Amino acid sequence: MGIAKSKFNEYWPDVNENIPSRLEIDIKGPTFDPMLGFPNGRKERVAPLTHEVMVDANIPLKYRDYCSDKYLDWLQCMREESFGRNTVIRWKEYEREKRLRERRKRRIEKGLEPDPDSTNTEFM
Repeated sequence: MGIAKSKFNEYWPDVNENIPSRLEIDIKGPTFDPMLGFPNGRKERVAPLTHEVMVDANIPLKYRDYCSDKYLDWLQCMREESFGRNTVIRWKEYEREKRLRERRKRRIEKGLEPDPDSTNTEFM
């Protein structure tokens, strides 16, 4: 709490001054000229997807921004890779490990392979 409060006081030293809400900032508009610092003009930001496309794709409101196309790519990747391939690969790896453990157990019982848990160094 102490560090957070000291950092807060660095950025907002007058605690009696009201912190403007996001709505107040949006209503009042920018304080400085938007072209300040851009001598050749400012490039306009264009959203990669239109509003209609975002609505059709059922993108939640909190993700409807300039990265909405990346969100759609992520969803597609999750649909294709997450359950499909990754889960199948994990199941196959589990089954392989299970078969290899059973094989090692059988080979140890037959005396074809040394027991890694024993201190017997006959096969080494």
